[in-house]
Parts: sequence; C-alpha cells; structure tokens
Amino acid sequence: MLACAALLATLAGCTPPLPPAPDAAVLRDIRRESLPLLALLPAADHFAVSPEVPKRRWPRTVARLKPLHVDVVHDGVFIVIAADRGKGWGYFVPRDDKTAQAYQLDDMTVTPLGEGVYRYELH
Repeated sequence: MLACAALLATLAGCTPPLPPAPDAAVLRDIRRESLPLLALLPAADHFAVSPEVPKRRWPRTVARLKPLHVDVVHDGVFIVIAADRGKGWGYFVPRDDKTAQAYQLDDMTVTPLGEGVYRYELH
C-alpha cells in the first residue's frame, strides 16, 4: 500500500517532504568541515566556480549526508542532496551569513538551520 502511495506521488509530480534538519552538533561539524573547501576558490574572484569537489575530498560529516555532489562557488559551499529536472534541495554553507540572503531567489529558497548552515530548495 505504501509503495502505491509513493508511486502515485511520483506520477503526480509530488515531492516527498524534506527530512528534519540535523542537530546542532552535526550542523557545526558541517560548517567547520566545509569552510576549508572555500580555499579551492580565491575569495577575490567573484565569478569563479570550482568543478565538483571529488568524493575523496569530501569532509567526513558531508560524506555522511550522502550528497549527489558538492560544489564550491565564491559565496560558499553547496552540498547537493537531491536534484531532478531543475528541482532539488541540499545544504549551503556560506562564507558569511549576509551572503546567504542573496540566494533568496524566485526559484530558490534558503532557510537558516543554525550554526551557519542553510537548507536550500530549488522550485
């Protein structure tokens, strides 16, 4: 019965609810371990985008989230958990909290989870 409901939701285009946010200790670890990845891009280069961070370079806590991929942009680190046809979600670790607010776009919502980590959703 549950499988039928999941199939119907998929066919109807519904997305499953997002899981609860990690606890504060995990959020702290995500931030602490992700910030060194910013060194892949020079802070002064506002248009630089790194290639995907190779799995072997993912910090331990990030790897435990089982992301599809990890990307570094000038403003922070995107930990992509789910992505499909322009929709998806994941975690965003900005260089600073002011940066996160710049990502409030028509097709993207950024929600603070605490400890300097945000959840983003692409609509």
